[in-house]
Amino acid sequence: MRAIFKYFVLCSIFCAIIIPAAFSQAKVAKVALLDVDNINRDPRYDYLSGMISGILLYDLSRTEGISIIDRRSLDDVLKEQELMLGDMSAKDQIKIGKLLGANHLLRAGFVYLGDEVMVNLTLIDVETSKSIVLSRRGRTENTIHELAEDLVVHLTGQEVVFQSKETDRSIISLKDEKPGSIDIYCNLIRAEIILDGEFTGYSTGDSTKPFTINSVKPGKHLVKVVLSEFGVVKLPEITFHDWEQEVNVLPGKNHVLRATINTYSYQIANLIDIFRKTIEVTYEEGKSQTSGEYPLSVTDRTGTKIPVLIKLNASLKDETVTFNMVLTFNNREKTNWDFVWKKGEKLDHEFEAGIVKCNVRASGFSPNSARFDIRLKRTDIAYDEWKKKK
Repeated sequence: MRAIFKYFVLCSIFCAIIIPAAFSQAKVAKVALLDVDNINRDPRYDYLSGMISGILLYDLSRTEGISIIDRRSLDDVLKEQELMLGDMSAKDQIKIGKLLGANHLLRAGFVYLGDEVMVNLTLIDVETSKSIVLSRRGRTENTIHELAEDLVVHLTGQEVVFQSKETDRSIISLKDEKPGSIDIYCNLIRAEIILDGEFTGYSTGDSTKPFTINSVKPGKHLVKVVLSEFGVVKLPEITFHDWEQEVNVLPGKNHVLRATINTYSYQIANLIDIFRKTIEVTYEEGKSQTSGEYPLSVTDRTGTKIPVLIKLNASLKDETVTFNMVLTFNNREKTNWDFVWKKGEKLDHEFEAGIVKCNVRASGFSPNSARFDIRLKRTDIAYDEWKKKK
């Protein structure tokens, strides 16, 4: 009986010591912090990424039941898998988590709201792929400590306190507000330069000498160059706009913009003319034959790339050229043209298929050769179109 009692006592001690330890070990939450995203994309607040990351990792690392996977291990796995944090899909994230041996992945992002910062945490369960989002808004370190407290509750069920009077310090401190500048090189003479909707001056007209905008507040700004009949044509829809570019001005930095602008008429002409070629037919030793195929393509206003094909056969005899030309559009619409051109006669003929038109025009005649020009152009664009739509 005494032996049985001793056995029972030993079993109780074993259960009291070994089993809880194993259970505790099994419940350790292994967490990998992926990144802290500056959602504003304003470099003045990049310092908050390091601050948020540092506070979260410090709070979690001093919590029983939570293990933090070090950054070096994460970087090694990303390099091995040829992945980048910003480009990872949800599937990639889970894959990285499993390779790291993590139970949870943590992503953070913040938005600067003037006098406060909103911080969001996304906690992803590697096993189930489910996620929860935690969010807090404030202006002090305690905002982040409060988020860390919420996080610990979800990970371990424990209620902890990380906030204190000592950590009630502002995290909003824009230390570097030194203005920047923008140099604009432009080929236009006296074009208006607009910064964020406000006129700032005129372009110099010398592409080697810039117009400089000084005392520009750090952050994102929109620069426009405006001159009647000049600008940019956006494709494939073919719309007409003033030249503009967004620039993210960094504190104390100079930024260079190059605005190369043409007239709308010049740009439209280049869009209309899609093919030019001079063909020569020669007559030697009693025979002559010239043939060729010219595969092209044209992108319509919806962005669809459409194949175009020109087939040509031409022969010269007794100062007479006999043509056969076929124009095919989108492998379906086809126009076949036969023509006889004699020396001294006019040659200026057009035929079309789909949204393209082919023009054949005389170039020159000599005793044993004849030359003619082939020109292909679009019919869905008008030379004066910009006047109607600008």
